[in-house]
Amino acid sequence: MASDDEQEEDEGLDNLGPQHLADELQKEAAQWGDPSDKSDVEYTAKRTKTSHRAPLRVPTADALFDDDEDVQEISLRVRKSKSAGKGKCQLAHEAEARILMPFFPTTLMQLQAPQWRDELPRTPMKKQHHESSDKGPAFTIPISPSSLNYRGDYENSKSEDDPEDDNVSAAGPPLGRPVLAQGTDIVFNQNGRVNLGNQSVDVQAVAREAIKAVSVYLGFQDAFPEIGGRTVLSRDCLVSAAQESSRYPEILHRLVHEDGYGKALGRIPDGQISTWRRLAYSIGSNHVIGGYHLTPGCDERVASLLKSQKYIFPGDVEVPGKLRTNEPYKHPTILAIMQALYFSGSGALGVQHTDLFTSSSPTDAAVEVPLSMVALVTTAIHNSLMEWQTGKRQAREFSALNCGDIYRTHVGILEKLKASKPGFFHALMSGLYRDARAATASELQIDSEDSAFTLMDLSEFQ
Repeated sequence: MASDDEQEEDEGLDNLGPQHLADELQKEAAQWGDPSDKSDVEYTAKRTKTSHRAPLRVPTADALFDDDEDVQEISLRVRKSKSAGKGKCQLAHEAEARILMPFFPTTLMQLQAPQWRDELPRTPMKKQHHESSDKGPAFTIPISPSSLNYRGDYENSKSEDDPEDDNVSAAGPPLGRPVLAQGTDIVFNQNGRVNLGNQSVDVQAVAREAIKAVSVYLGFQDAFPEIGGRTVLSRDCLVSAAQESSRYPEILHRLVHEDGYGKALGRIPDGQISTWRRLAYSIGSNHVIGGYHLTPGCDERVASLLKSQKYIFPGDVEVPGKLRTNEPYKHPTILAIMQALYFSGSGALGVQHTDLFTSSSPTDAAVEVPLSMVALVTTAIHNSLMEWQTGKRQAREFSALNCGDIYRTHVGILEKLKASKPGFFHALMSGLYRDARAATASELQIDSEDSAFTLMDLSEFQ
């Protein structure tokens, strides 16, 4: 507690005017600087090490925060407060505050620091994760030549640690309110993909015609186009589809002059290539097991069939002299797969486009199956046999990377056969067409024949 003298002295300060108060404060400050006062206490502080043998090196902020190697402990002396009660200094400040109160509505202790929160850039909020699919809400944006990037075949590389990324795509527009397709603009879904059903009526019409054109090209020209050729093929089919009608001049103009527009819309017909390959793989896998008598432990048999593509010949590959090498591409499995892939049902490619089958013979008008159909069927057989080469079936991707070379091999064999033995080639290819069509015709006539109902003996039943 302060002494009586100090209390009297402090009370006197309250009655002083501003000028006298300033004089008293200066006197007090002079007393604080008096070195004769030895009442002190030690405290620990830190300072930077210095070296007298080398130039001064100031550590960086990163180094100081890493560890305490650049600091050492020293002792400094500081003045101890005189009293636990209110001293002259504090009373002087209170008196000064009372003097200034009429001019300032709040004291300095009540003032708040400026708030910059509203001026700083806000951290983006994480998007809410919602279940989505290819048929989710769609968003329309006009495509320009430089506004589009694709994941292409590498679009399934998302991280499981970032589920919110499922709704975002590098190629798609920002998420927002779903809109309806208008005009010729391309509509993307929430995954950044282009779905046929989300497009405007005119864009859908052009895309559907392009899909049909791609299917025809795969069946009658080349079933395994190169990766670069796929983009060209899809765009050419779109341009041809837009040219067939005077209703689509704006779509045609954008396909021709906007590179990004053609690439985006071309993803729809390009998907037909993968669809055909999946279908060929599925049909081929089912027929190869029974057609070539594959069972567990058949690795030696499979190796014999794969060597020099012996699977194209009928007969038993494991019995010497039983393989009929004078009948290439006449193995029953080839015909069965071809019929199921190209001629099964009224909507099949070979049934809908009979006018596209031609003859290579100058004297015989019998039409032939094209090279691409035979090559794709035999490539599917080759891939299915490769799945059994260890004696146990192991799935193998039916892709251009795995099967492109064997497809080109069969195309080369057939072209060489056509050039060296044109008569035999015509007989072979026209025979395949005739047999495949005959099997289809017999299936279509089932409904007109007597059914099993006419054979039932139901006389004992009411």
